[in-house]
Amino acid sequence: MGKNPPLKKVTVVKEVPEEVIGSNVVSVKENHTIQYEFSQDELKEKSKALANAIKDKARLVDEKKAVMSSFKYKQDGIDAMINSLSSDIQSGFEMKHVTCEVNKDFDKGIKEYRYEGKLYETTMLSAADHQLRLDDMADAAIEEEQELQEDDVFEEDSVDDEA
Repeated sequence: MGKNPPLKKVTVVKEVPEEVIGSNVVSVKENHTIQYEFSQDELKEKSKALANAIKDKARLVDEKKAVMSSFKYKQDGIDAMINSLSSDIQSGFEMKHVTCEVNKDFDKGIKEYRYEGKLYETTMLSAADHQLRLDDMADAAIEEEQELQEDDVFEEDSVDDEA
């Protein structure tokens, strides 16, 4: 048994037809890089295409800015939340603006601020607090006097009606 000879790789070259132009001149077709000058119409078409490409790029840049701005806005919001929560956890409290029950103890000269039944702050009564108390007392005295007068008028009307 004999060995088969190894196969040889054979490349088939397609012959390009030649055109004989003269006795020593032959014309063939080959690929070759040259400097091609554009016509005015071709330059005009390329100018329009360039203008459109520039416009498209500007539109994409604007879209990118808008999207990036939107993402930055969202990221800034999350960063602010992270900072706030971190601060709250670290300090153990937050400042809240709430409606408190205020108890003024004129005998002790203090004012207590309570929220949801818990005492949050105690301060000294101010001069304005004392003035308001005098004003409130004066208003209460006026109201009491008016009620007494109304009671007297009612009693007089009742006596007149009976007679």
